Amino acid sequence: MGDAEKKVVSIGGFDIPEHIIGIILEYCHLKEIVRLGKVSKGFRQAIGFLRPDLRITLFDLELDSLEIYCKMKSGPDIVEMQYMKHPRGCIVKSPGSRKEHFVDRNFILAFTMDNFGFLCFQTTPVEFFRLNFQFYSDDEKIQDVELLANEFLKQSIFSFQRRQTPFQVHNFNMNFTHEYQVCNFLRYLDQTVLQKLELHKRYLPLYEKVSSTELSSMLQWNYVDDLNLGDSVYDGPAIDFAHFDRAKVRLEEVTLQELIVLKDAFLASSTFEQFELELISFNENLFLDVFGPPLLFSDEIRGKWLFEYGAHKRFLSISLGSDGTIITYRRENWNEIAETFTTLTAMESILEDVEMCFRKELSKKSLFMMNVKESVKNRLHNIHVYINVENAGLSFELNTESEANQAYYYEDHEDGCMNVFGKERKLVEDQDFVTVLLMDLEFLLKHQTSTVSNLKIYLHTKISDDLKNRDDQQKFATNKFLTNFKKILESRDEPLQVKTFHMNPTSQEQVLTVLPYLEQGILETIHFESSIQHGSPGDSEKVYLEIGEIVKMKQWKEAKRLFVVGLIISTPVNNLLNFQTAVLTLQGITVDGLEILETALQSSSKFLIFDYVDFYATDQNDTNQNRPYDTFGRPSNVYKDNEHRVIKTWYFPIDGSGQDVVIEHRSDKKFTFYRASSNTRKILNKTEWSGLVLLANVVPEVMENILKKLDFRSILVLRKVCRDFRSFIDDTIIEYKPRKLAISVDFNSIETRFGYIGEPIHLYYKDDGNDCILVRENTEKENNHSKLSVKDLDYFSAFFTDLNTILGHPKSILNEFSIAFPFITDNQEIAERMLGRLKEYLQSRNRMISVKKVSIKAAQQSEFMHILPYINPKHLEIIELINQNEREDRLVVYEISKLFQWKMAKELVVKNFVFSLPVEKLTHFLKIECCVDTITVADLVRLKDACLQFPKEFSLECKTFDTEDLHEIFGKPLREITPEGKRTRKWFYKIPNDSESVLQLVMDSSPSIKLTRIPISSVPQKGIIGD
Repeated sequence: MGDAEKKVVSIGGFDIPEHIIGIILEYCHLKEIVRLGKVSKGFRQAIGFLRPDLRITLFDLELDSLEIYCKMKSGPDIVEMQYMKHPRGCIVKSPGSRKEHFVDRNFILAFTMDNFGFLCFQTTPVEFFRLNFQFYSDDEKIQDVELLANEFLKQSIFSFQRRQTPFQVHNFNMNFTHEYQVCNFLRYLDQTVLQKLELHKRYLPLYEKVSSTELSSMLQWNYVDDLNLGDSVYDGPAIDFAHFDRAKVRLEEVTLQELIVLKDAFLASSTFEQFELELISFNENLFLDVFGPPLLFSDEIRGKWLFEYGAHKRFLSISLGSDGTIITYRRENWNEIAETFTTLTAMESILEDVEMCFRKELSKKSLFMMNVKESVKNRLHNIHVYINVENAGLSFELNTESEANQAYYYEDHEDGCMNVFGKERKLVEDQDFVTVLLMDLEFLLKHQTSTVSNLKIYLHTKISDDLKNRDDQQKFATNKFLTNFKKILESRDEPLQVKTFHMNPTSQEQVLTVLPYLEQGILETIHFESSIQHGSPGDSEKVYLEIGEIVKMKQWKEAKRLFVVGLIISTPVNNLLNFQTAVLTLQGITVDGLEILETALQSSSKFLIFDYVDFYATDQNDTNQNRPYDTFGRPSNVYKDNEHRVIKTWYFPIDGSGQDVVIEHRSDKKFTFYRASSNTRKILNKTEWSGLVLLANVVPEVMENILKKLDFRSILVLRKVCRDFRSFIDDTIIEYKPRKLAISVDFNSIETRFGYIGEPIHLYYKDDGNDCILVRENTEKENNHSKLSVKDLDYFSAFFTDLNTILGHPKSILNEFSIAFPFITDNQEIAERMLGRLKEYLQSRNRMISVKKVSIKAAQQSEFMHILPYINPKHLEIIELINQNEREDRLVVYEISKLFQWKMAKELVVKNFVFSLPVEKLTHFLKIECCVDTITVADLVRLKDACLQFPKEFSLECKTFDTEDLHEIFGKPLREITPEGKRTRKWFYKIPNDSESVLQLVMDSSPSIKLTRIPISSVPQKGIIGD
C-alpha cells in the first residue's frame, strides 16, 4: 500500500497516520485508552476506527436519577468514573479525585459516548457484568429512576446494535422494574457463552413478582446454567427451572406434581448440582404424604430424602428447611452421607424401600392433589359436582378473575379410577371414582370459611347404557357419594357458607344430606331441578319431590329465592311466603291458598310464578275441581300472548301506595303474583271483543261445557271455525283416547288417518298457495267428501296444529303410530322440509309421544332419526323400519342402535333393508324379523343362548353365512324338505327349567334362520334334543 493510500488522523492540527495510532494503542492499557478517548475528537474517532479489544473482565454500573458510577477492569487496570447530572450538562470525575470537568451534554449520553462504546470492540467474554439501578421508596424518585433506566437501556441497546456478533458475558447481574427492560438487554447477549443470571426486581415493599411469560421465552433463559432471582418471586411454574444446574428462586407456592417433575429432571441430568426453592406458602403435610418419613433430620432441616442416581455412589437429596418453606435439591456423593449409614449396601436397600413406598403413595394421589396449590384454600367462588353411574366431575372457580375454572374428571376403571385434568390422565389405583372425588372435595372444603357463591350437585346427568343394572348402579353411586359427603360436612367446625344451593334430587332424603349443613342466613337461593333428561326412559312422566321435612328447616325459611324446574312439589302456600321470588310447579292449589298469596302481597313485595297440576275448591282432599281463576271474580283484562295462550289479569289496589297486587292466570295452568304501579293497569275493552271471541275468552266456562259434549271429530270441525276457537281448544286438555295414527306425505299434500273411540277419521291437507284445503273423507259413505278452505295457513302448519291436538292429551297412549314418505322420493326438497318441520315439532313438545308400535317408512338412517328419539321408550314395544323404495337397500343403524328406544323395545321388524350390526345389539329383543349382512357361527351361538334364557322368537335372513365349524359346534341336524321345496336343517335344545318346551333352530337354503320355542311333543321322531 502506498503512502498516499494510508489513512491519516487529524489530532491537534497534526495529521498522524492511522497505523501509528494503532501501534500506540497496542502499548496502552485500559486507563490510557480511556484517557486518550477524552483528549480529543480525533483520538476518539481513531479508537473507533481501530476497534481495539480492551479485554474488559468486569463492567459494573450503578445508576440513580442524579449520577452514574462506572467501574471497569481489564487485567490489573481498574477504571472508575462518575458522571453527575448538571443543569446545563454533566460533570465528569474520578471517585476520590478533586479534578472534574464539565461536558455540555446529558450525563447518560456523555457516559455512553465515553465508555459504553468500548464494549462494541470487545471480542472476549466479560466475566462479570452488572447493571444496578438505585431505586428508593419515594414514588417520585422511583419514577425518575425508571425513566433513567429506560433511557440508559435505549442508548445501550443502540451501542449493541452496532456489534456484528452478540455480546459475550459469563455472569450477568441486573435489577429492573419491568421485565421488558431485562429482556431487551438479554437478547443481545450470546446465549452460548452466558453461564449465570442474577436478576432482581425492584422496588420490593414485600416482594415483587417476576413475570414468567417474557423471561422463560428468551433463548438465553434456556441456555444458562446458573440462576439467582434474589428476593423476587417468580410467578411461573417450578418446572421452568428443571433445566438449570444451579438455581436459587422464590415462588409463592408449588404443586406436588412440580416437585416430582423437578426430582425426575434432576435425577436425569448429569450436570445438576443444586436447586434452592423458597416458598411463600407450602403444605408440608401433602409433601410428607408422598415422600414419607425422612431418612435424615437435624436442627437445620426438618428432614432429608435420598434417591439414587443411575451412577454408582451418587444420590439426589431433597431437604426441607427448619421453617418448612425452603426445599433444596442437591447432588451428593457417598462420602458426604456415609457416616449416617453402616454400609453402602445397607443404604441402597433402604433406598429401594423408600422408592417403592414413594411410588405406591404416588399412585394413590389424584391429579387434583398433585396439582393443588395452597392458594385454593378459603378462596372458592363456585363449586360444581356431578356424579353418574360410571364417572363423576368436579369443577371450581376461585374468587379472583385471573384464575381459570379448573375441572377434574373421574372415570371408573378396572384397576381403580382414571383421573383426567385437561390433557393429563392418571390412574389412581385401588380407589373407585366416587372415593377419589370425595377425597378431593374434602380437601377443597376443609379450610373454606368464606362464602361460596354457588354449590351445584348434579346426580346422574349422563344416561347409562347398562339398562339392566342402571337403577342399582345409580342408587349405589348416589348413596355412596351423598353419605360420605354428609360426613365431610359434619366434620367441619362450622356450617358451609353458600349463597346458592343447586341440586337435582330424586328424593327428600338426598336434599337432607346437604341442606342442614349450609349456613342459615347466608343461603339466599335454593334451586331444585329434575334429574331426568330428555331422551331417557320415562321423561314424559311427572316427577314429584316430597319436601315435608325440608320446609321445616331454617335454611328454607330464611332463604330469599326458590326455583324448582321439572319437579312437582306438594306444600301449602304458607311455606312459600318467606321467599321474595319463587318459581315452581305445585301439585295442587286451593282457594284458600290463592287468597293467602293475594293477602301476602298486600303487605310485602314478592314475585311468585307457579304452575299447578290440580285445583281444589276447598282443600286438597276434595276431588270436586273448579276453575281456580273464579276465586278472584271477573278478570280486569283478558288477552292472548304470542303463543295464543289466554291470559287473565286481576288488579287489587294496595291502600295509599299507588300500587296494585297483580295476579295473572295463563290457560296452561300458570299463576303469576307480583306488585306493579297502578298506572300500568290494562283494563279489558269489551267493545274489542264480539261474538265467538267473547264466548271463548270472557266466558270460557260455557266453551268448556260445550267441548265436554262433543266427540273428537266435532272438536276438529269446531277448531276450523275461527282462530279464537282454535286457540281455546288447543289450550284446553281434551279427554279422548286415540288408538291409531297413520301419516303419509305426498309432494303437495299430507294424508292423515286416525282412529279413536268413535268414528275413524281420514283427512287430507292440500297445498293451495298461501292457504290450505282440508278434505275429510267419510268412511261410512262412498264418494262422500267434505272440503274446507283455511285462509292464510299453509298445509304444513295446518297439519301440525291438528297433530298437536291429536297428541295433546298427556295420558293418551297410541296403539300404533306410522309415518310414510312413499311419493316424495324424487322431490328431496319436500322430504327435507317435512322432516325438518316434523323434527322441530317433536322437539318443541314438552313430552314424548307415547305409543306401543312405531312404523316408519323412509330411505335412510337420518330420516328415522328425525322421529325415533322422540318416542317414549317406556311404552314402546315394537319398532318397524320399512324401506320406502320397496327394494333391498343397505341401512346403517349404528346411531339408531344407541337410542333408548331401540334398547327398550321388545320387537324389531325391518323390511326391505339389509343392515350389519353385532348380534349383542339384537339379543335384548323378544322378537326379531329382519335381514342382516352376515351371520357367523359365533353369532348363532349368542342368539341361541339368548333364546334359552328368555322366551324369544328370532327370524333372520342373511346375505352370507359362515358355515365353518357349524356341525362341529351345533351337532348333526335333522334334514327336511318343506312343501315349497326348500331344504332345511333343524336342531333342538333343552330349555333350562322347562320340561314341556324345547328351542328349535331352523336354517334353510335362502339362507334364513329362525329360532323359536315349540312344545316338546312337536319334535319329530328323528329329531335329537341337545343340551
